[in-house]
Amino acid sequence: MTRKAFEFKKSYEEVDLAGNVYRIEFTDEKVLQYNKSFDKFYRESKKLSKIDIKNSSVEEQHDLFYNMQKLVKKVTEQLLGEGTYDTLYEASGNSLMNMIDMVEYLSEIVEEKARHIQEDRKNKYLIKKNK
Repeated sequence: MTRKAFEFKKSYEEVDLAGNVYRIEFTDEKVLQYNKSFDKFYRESKKLSKIDIKNSSVEEQHDLFYNMQKLVKKVTEQLLGEGTYDTLYEASGNSLMNMIDMVEYLSEIVEEKARHIQEDRKNKYLIKKNK
């Protein structure tokens, strides 16, 4: 008699950022956290992009920069782990714009993984349904 075996797929993705490999966990809890963080990141980014920098005081511009930096740090460390922001910020040339680009890249990875899982489940359902 043959025995059937089931193996779980890995619940993480590894990404290479500035020569270092980081692991993004895809547990249910983490995915929910990522979705909330990315939603907040994009909402805040939208709000910040509407601010008229030319007519803002230096203090307002500083606050805007600081708030965006705080948000990017939170998302980065939630995805990649505590303390990862400082290393990556230094590798980015101390550029918040580079860090924002990186967060958007990571967001695409998370979205792609979620989309892939949904498509797999949908295809498996349709195959079973059509049998």
